[in-house]
Amino acid sequence: MPNTIIEKDFTYNIPDDYLAQTSNDSKTAEATFKGPDKIWIFVDKDTGKSTRSRLLLTDEENGSEFPTPVDQYKIEVDCATDPTICSLWDTTEWETVKDQTQLVVNLPDGTTYERPNPTDVDHTYELDDCVYNKDGTLSADGTTYTGGTWTMAWKQPWSSWDELIIVRNNLLTASDAKIAEDMPEATKTIWKTYRQALRDLPATFKKGTADEFPAHMVNFPVEPGADLIGE
Repeated sequence: MPNTIIEKDFTYNIPDDYLAQTSNDSKTAEATFKGPDKIWIFVDKDTGKSTRSRLLLTDEENGSEFPTPVDQYKIEVDCATDPTICSLWDTTEWETVKDQTQLVVNLPDGTTYERPNPTDVDHTYELDDCVYNKDGTLSADGTTYTGGTWTMAWKQPWSSWDELIIVRNNLLTASDAKIAEDMPEATKTIWKTYRQALRDLPATFKKGTADEFPAHMVNFPVEPGADLIGE
């Protein structure tokens, strides 16, 4: 059957900063959900997480009739009541963040970092780590919950300074043999400059100081010749 489309304004919590794991400042953002009035999703019976199934169904896919795997629960979500969850499952199509601008940060290596501000729902919460609390109304056959609440999880950083240092060290090792005594001095200088930039990476991005740039903003210097690949 066709989906019933609704439009719902909603407010969602955002962390103190992008990819931070705290919300001490009680920040929020506002968005508009425009999509189906309800969706069906699946969570693991034991954990309440969606890590084993990203399947999303609507009325068009006969979500209410879709069989539930024995190791999962099917959750019917009312998108007018819980637009954050519905947006998280398909934010690119159904959610528009209000007053969103493009944050631009000038980085010390001369490049810039950009991201939407405030972040979209899917860049605020980590879908695979959000937990359904199994506190909705359970169907008579024990397969489907209607309603209920979620314990939300902040979006996780995808890199750390420890990981960056490992990569930096590997790049230095890989470029050890790139400088030969008999190569042209200009070429030798290019490689020496690249290797020094790798060594200086923590200092350049102020690692260990009050002004440290987060790992997700850090750029590695371009290896000599890498910008010519594909030309």
